Amino acid sequence: MVNLVCNQGGLEFCQTQADEPLVILQALDTAVSYYRDKVQMEYLGFARSTPGKDLYGFRFSRTAAAEFCQLHESQWGEAKLCEQ
Repeated sequence: MVNLVCNQGGLEFCQTQADEPLVILQALDTAVSYYRDKVQMEYLGFARSTPGKDLYGFRFSRTAAAEFCQLHESQWGEAKLCEQ
């Protein structure tokens, strides 16, 4: 759900071209297959982080983020904000 909300915010408030990065994400190795295979973000590569954790970069273009949001909303409905 966080991906959907972040993508929707980026689509609404950020001005980018269709093929430019809209969302850039760093993930731990345990989440690589999720972002690559399920969310279908573009894999950018590996970077070592401090203190010694390996991070893997991903991004969504504006077009890919919009497609992700449309797919997610067609399967699960629109995201709803929860008051804390």
